Amino acid sequence: NKLGGHLVTINDPEENQWIVDTYLNQIENNRLYIGLTDKRQEGVLFAALGFLQKVNTGFGTAIAGFVLSIIGFTSTNPSDDQIFFLISTQGGLVPIMLLIPIAIFYFYNLDREKHRLIQKELNLKKS
Repeated sequence: NKLGGHLVTINDPEENQWIVDTYLNQIENNRLYIGLTDKRQEGVLFAALGFLQKVNTGFGTAIAGFVLSIIGFTSTNPSDDQIFFLISTQGGLVPIMLLIPIAIFYFYNLDREKHRLIQKELNLKKS
């Protein structure tokens, strides 16, 4: 909805007909996508990025929990050694974890020329 989209469930043929009648001009102009027939691929990249963020968060949380269990960290009375170990370990691991998305985008080969060709192909498909 943040990007202007809405998710609906169509329960009967009358509802489906209402959507077609109400939004027919948007359907014909390829601005409204119903069901699994969407040919646009922006959602694939968005979904992949969202998934990678969740994986990264999951690994970060698991590693943090693992480190806390190794040093026997307690939230009520941590020792100075535990705090130092935690800061030095997490201070090194977090930047390393940030290298994963940087590496992914580094190898995602998209320049102005490739972007122009993609736009040209999309415009040819529209006409």
